[in-house]
Amino acid sequence: MATELKYATENSSLDNSWTLGAGSTKWEAVLTNDGDTSYITAPGTTQVYQGFKKEDSDLLATDTINWVKIHAFMYVDKTNKKGQIRYRSGSSTSDSAQFDVTKDSYGQHTYDMGATNPITALPWTLDDIDGTNRFEMAVTNTTARSDYRCTQIWVEVDYTPLSAGVGRLVNGGLVNAGLVGGRLVK
Repeated sequence: MATELKYATENSSLDNSWTLGAGSTKWEAVLTNDGDTSYITAPGTTQVYQGFKKEDSDLLATDTINWVKIHAFMYVDKTNKKGQIRYRSGSSTSDSAQFDVTKDSYGQHTYDMGATNPITALPWTLDDIDGTNRFEMAVTNTTARSDYRCTQIWVEVDYTPLSAGVGRLVNGGLVNAGLVGGRLVK
């Protein structure tokens, strides 16, 4: 098994309601968990989303996707509130259960979607991850407060490559390489 991590590459055109708190652009503000060096913030209205398109996957169509998770580092600076993470594919969405966003420090929150795409109710496919509908990830506030912040959001995909004799670079490392006739197969 192998895991790939994919990060934001641009703002979503559908869920684009938070504002830049610090940093150069909203999508760049959520690339790393750097606390308040770069972050986005909710605008103070109830249940608004900020979505991001992600990097293309390095998976092959023959790989088996074992599970998919979206992670986000969020906090609220006044009193503990609830938050959610959203998965979007085209016009369809699936939201995580509400979770507690803690006061005064960033906490990691995860939407564990497991082995089944929550929108199609079928096992994940490469088309779900990189298809024409484009996998998007989003965070939301659940109350009308402007003190929600998010400093990082990313997708984690665990998968099993089909062929043990074919290797490739994933997240900067060689995955599933093998020796064939004494030579490294990439």
